[in-house]
Amino acid sequence: MALSNWDTLALDEKSAPISGAFKSPLGVVVEFYKNWLYVRDEKAWEEKGSFTKPTVMQVTSGELRYKDVSILALRGPQNGVYAVVWTGYGLDVVGMIGCGVYGYEGEEFVGVLGSSIEWLKKELSKKGSDTMQVGTEERPYEFDIYDIPKPFKETDWGKGLRFNQGDAYFAGALGGAIPATEPEKAEPTVMSQILDKMERP
Repeated sequence: MALSNWDTLALDEKSAPISGAFKSPLGVVVEFYKNWLYVRDEKAWEEKGSFTKPTVMQVTSGELRYKDVSILALRGPQNGVYAVVWTGYGLDVVGMIGCGVYGYEGEEFVGVLGSSIEWLKKELSKKGSDTMQVGTEERPYEFDIYDIPKPFKETDWGKGLRFNQGDAYFAGALGGAIPATEPEKAEPTVMSQILDKMERP
């Protein structure tokens, strides 16, 4: 099962772990899937499109707005998509921040690595510089390269929990809890455990 190769870590605007999906007030759902994002919208989906209902868009990288949702998606380590997704302004911002990554290093399932989270933190804190004319003088100034809401600049990554996307699928189908752990503490996936048992005589 291809989903079992992929791992997700996502937090909401209050740094609480979530399932890797965000639903906006207008009903738009953005979800980490493998190493991209799916945007789902029941009202906008059309049968003649290239996605199954209710998916209307796939995002691999870039900055875009769709209805009431803003998305910043970056490509990064572990062949992953790293994203900030939000709705609203100021104190009314809701959304998610996180990643969907390839979870293997060689034959070992490692899930989301701490170094990948560090990459995202560093990337989102990047500054640009320019100059502005003040009277007859040019003055230098710095600015944030990525204009994301304050709650996501202050994310408490220590609360992050990663989970295998295939394990989440099985948990949903069977009505169980998604097995989630801290980064660097991934266990073998449900699928790999099943395959191991099948290979034994």
